Amino acid sequence: IGIQGKAIRLINKSRATVYSVDLPSGINADTAEVMGVAVKADYTVTIGCHKIGTAMYPGADYCGEVCVGDIGYPIDAYDKCKNAAKYVDNYDLSLIPNRPNYSYKGSFGKVLIIAGNEEMSGAAAMSGMAAYRVGAGLVRLFTAQENKEVIGKLLPEAVVNTYDSEEFDVKSLEASIAWADVIAIGPGLGTGDIQNIMVEKVLDSKKPCVVDADAINTIAKNRNLYKKLHAEVILTPHLGEMSRLIKKDVDEIKNNLFATAKNFHKKQFANLVLKDARTVIASGDDLFVNMTGNNGMATAGSGDVLTGIIVGLLGIGVDFNAAAVLGPYIHGFAGDQAAKRVSKTSLMASDIIEELTTLFK
Repeated sequence: IGIQGKAIRLINKSRATVYSVDLPSGINADTAEVMGVAVKADYTVTIGCHKIGTAMYPGADYCGEVCVGDIGYPIDAYDKCKNAAKYVDNYDLSLIPNRPNYSYKGSFGKVLIIAGNEEMSGAAAMSGMAAYRVGAGLVRLFTAQENKEVIGKLLPEAVVNTYDSEEFDVKSLEASIAWADVIAIGPGLGTGDIQNIMVEKVLDSKKPCVVDADAINTIAKNRNLYKKLHAEVILTPHLGEMSRLIKKDVDEIKNNLFATAKNFHKKQFANLVLKDARTVIASGDDLFVNMTGNNGMATAGSGDVLTGIIVGLLGIGVDFNAAAVLGPYIHGFAGDQAAKRVSKTSLMASDIIEELTTLFK
C-alpha cells in the first residue's frame, strides 16, 4: 500500500482528533470512492465548496463533520466551474412565500392526498399532517372507507373522502381532483385495478402532483401510465421503486445516481427526487444533492412525511421546481432536529412532523 497507505493506517489507529483539509486522503473527490484506504476524519474543512467526495457515500462517511472554508475564490471562478450538482442551505428557505396578513385558508392551497388502503391509515394521516405543518390551508384525504374513523381522530383538521374497494365510485375521485389545486398520490395506497384508475385520473388532470410509493409501483406495472408522466409531476422513489420503474438493477442505479436522475428527467420531463442516504434531485435544468438528514430517518412513514411536505409546499405557492428541492431539505432538517431530541435510534416519522414546527418559528 506504500508509505502513504501506511501513514493513513497509523492515523486511523491513533486516538487523536483528526482534521482533514479539503478532503480526507484516500477519498476520490469526483466519485466519493475509497481508493484502497482512506483517512477517517473527525472534521473536514473543504475548500471553496462541497465535493462529490464530501457529499456522497462512501466518501461522506470518512469526512466526519464537514464545513466549507471560504478562502476568497472570486465569484466568477465558481461560475466557470462545471457543477456536478448544487445543494440547498437555509438561505434558500427564502423561496417560501411570506404569509400575507390579509388571507384565508384558501389562500394557502387546496391539497388533495390520495393515500391509504384499508390497512394503511397511518400513511394517509402522516402525509396530511406534514402538509399542514408546512402551511397548507386545506387538506383533503381520499382514502379507503375503513380509515375514516381512525383518520378523524388522528387528523381532525382534514376533510376525509372515502372509497369502497368493492364498489369504487370514480365520480367521487373526479370531484376530489377537480376541487384540488395540487395533488399527492401513493403513500400506503396499494396496487391493483382501482389504483390504476386513481393514478390515471391524477396524471390526466395535468395538475401539479407528487407521485410516491405505490403510485410509482402502479406506473411501473403499466407502461401506458408511464407515458402519461409530464412536467408537472414530482416522483419520489427510493432505489427499489426506481429499479422497478426504469427496469434497472438497484446496484446500477446506486452507482450512477446523478446519471440516473438526469437521464430520467430528460426523457420523461418529470422532476425526480431519488431517495437514498444522499437524496439526488433532478429539478428543472439542475441536479441537486440534499445535505440534510440522518440514518434515524430510515424508518416507516418517513417517506409519507416527505410526500406531505412537498405537496404542502406546492399548496402554499412555492415554485414547482423549488418545492422538489426544498422538500427533502426541510424533511432532513426536521429529522436532524428530531435526532438531537430523541436520538437516531429512537426516531420515528411522527418526530419528524413534530420538528417541522421549529423550522417556521
